[in-house]
Order: sequence, then structure tokens, then C-alpha cells
Amino acid sequence: MSNRLKIYKSVTHVVKLPYPGKVFVEYGDKVEPKTLVARSELIPGMPAYLNVTNMLNISINKFSASLSCAKGQFVKAGATLASYQDETVEAPFKGWIEHVSYSNGYILLRQLVNKNDKPVVIHAAKSLGMSPRAFKNVVIVKEGENVVRKQTLAGDIEFVTAPMPGTIERIDLAEGIITIKPHYRPTELISGIQGRITKVYPRYGVEITTNADILSGVFGAGQKVTGRLTFNLDEVNGTEPVIAVIEGKVSADKLKSIAMGKQLRKWDKKNIVGVIAGSIDAEELVELYGGSVFEGVTGVEEFPISIIVTERFGQREISTELLNYLREHDQTIVTLHPESNCHPPIKLPQAFIYK
Repeated sequence: MSNRLKIYKSVTHVVKLPYPGKVFVEYGDKVEPKTLVARSELIPGMPAYLNVTNMLNISINKFSASLSCAKGQFVKAGATLASYQDETVEAPFKGWIEHVSYSNGYILLRQLVNKNDKPVVIHAAKSLGMSPRAFKNVVIVKEGENVVRKQTLAGDIEFVTAPMPGTIERIDLAEGIITIKPHYRPTELISGIQGRITKVYPRYGVEITTNADILSGVFGAGQKVTGRLTFNLDEVNGTEPVIAVIEGKVSADKLKSIAMGKQLRKWDKKNIVGVIAGSIDAEELVELYGGSVFEGVTGVEEFPISIIVTERFGQREISTELLNYLREHDQTIVTLHPESNCHPPIKLPQAFIYK
């Protein structure tokens, strides 16, 4: 059997959030590839860097004793994170203590934003010690503008900065108030395959077990899709998602035509969501899926057809052994995970062929 095809009695697939959140499924639950299994409302990107030793003006030897928090703890806005004598370090927003560096004296705080959080009201004129009339001359931002933490909002000699990332929702010049709506950017986790939950990682994710074989390609692009594997598109209706097999090289023009529904009649009105092909020209792959393909990292492209290439670039056909296997599984439900990474750690695209 081809080294690109692994035959299994069962397959386990683990999906985890990068940060803690809420898991929505339980042990034994049946899931489909698009089932939402977990969500984190911690904002992705760089966390806030709080240099405690500098802020408290203490040596590293006193850092540990100054702490009022620990790694992994959730804190409210304004909570005391560290203190020494009359000085304190407070949380600029509610969040999660992602890291505490005992060797360098800093804390990393990741912001938590819930969907129904109210906008943050900043009494900017009062903070600057000026009247609202004078305040209107020192406002730097505009309504609708996105800001990052510590970005200057207003001021000339003294300044008021944004306490967190968000969007300027309103500027009240009469009252000297700036209102910021925190960004709500949850990380949602889908199961990715069909199967049953065989393990739950509290607050992080799940393990899913299914009965499937795995086909590994050499390169892929597009997003995760599920459909019925087919060689003959005349046998499928126009609504069911389809994974089409193209035995040889697939061209950019053909993929564009499939996506637009303007290929030959047998392609018309077919809900083709993915393609397994023998090969494709590298230049055409970049043309369709963009610069991420050129960089060798894929999985977020928005082109409506996902693709897994089983052989190399250029003019090659799917190997006879692999092609025979696919023919034996014609009309089987398949999930494509086309995301690839050509840089260490290497990640090859996969097709889960359910049995």
C-alpha cells in the first residue's frame, strides 16, 4: 500500500484551543466535521507585557514576594497583581495570567472580552486636568478608529492612552469623554472530522475517535471541507457537497470554472467543495490561493475550492495503487484537511476517508 495511505481500524483526532475557554460537548457525544466543540473569548495576538520590577522599582529578588497573582489565574480589571510598600500594579483589563517570569520580573496578561461586555468610558478631560472646551483641541483619535493598548487618545503635554485594544465608539466633546468598545474576537474550535468524543480536555478541547483511513498529500490549500467522493459528477445532485477526483493534473482554469459553475455541463450546478488531484502547476496554485501558498503555509485561503495534490507539481497522475483505492471508495464521505506547512514542523494535507 502507498506510504501516503494509512489504513486504520480507528483514528483519534485531537483539537485544542490555544487558550482556556469553554468546551460545549461531552464524552460520548457524536460530532460532525463542523460541530462547534469549544470557544475561547481570550483575545489572540500579543498579551499585555507588565514589567513589574520596573513599575514597582524593585530588584528581581523581591519580585516573587510582591506578587498577588499566579500563572493560569483569571483576574478582574483593576485587580492587584503585585505590590510593594505603597506601590501597586493593577490589571488594566480583565484577563488571564498567561505567564509569570520569575527570572525577568514580568507578567503577561491576555485580555478577556465577553460578547456582552459594555463599552469602557474614559473621562479623558478630567484625567488631563482640563475643561471639555480645551479638550476638543487635543483629541487625537476619531470615532470608528481601531486602537491598540497604550495608544495615545488625547493630550499635549500629559496624555491619555487606551487601556485595551478596541474601537473608538464615541467621543463626547461636551463632557470630555472617550468611549471604547473592546474587540470581541473569540477563537472557535470545530471538530474537523465526524466521530465520537472519547476524551475531554477541560477548558481546552477534545479527542475525537472515528473509523477512517487517512490519505496524505504532498501539498494542499483551502479550508476544511466535507463531501461525497466521486469520479462521476453526473450521478450527484446539485445540493450535496462533493469531493471530485481528478486523476491527472488539474489546471487553474478548471478550478476557476468549477468555482464559478461555468465548466462543461457535467460540472454545472454541482456543489463541488474540494478536489483530490494528481498534480497542479505551482504557479497556478499561487495564482488561485495567494501568497500564503508561495510561503509554504496554507489553510486560511478563501478560494471556494479546497485541493489536495497527491503527487508532485507539474504533470503527474495519481498513482495506480492510490487511484484503485479511491475508486473502491467512490461515493464515500470524505473530509479534507488541506492545510500544509513546508517548514519545520512539516505538516502534510490529509483526507479522512470514512468507513
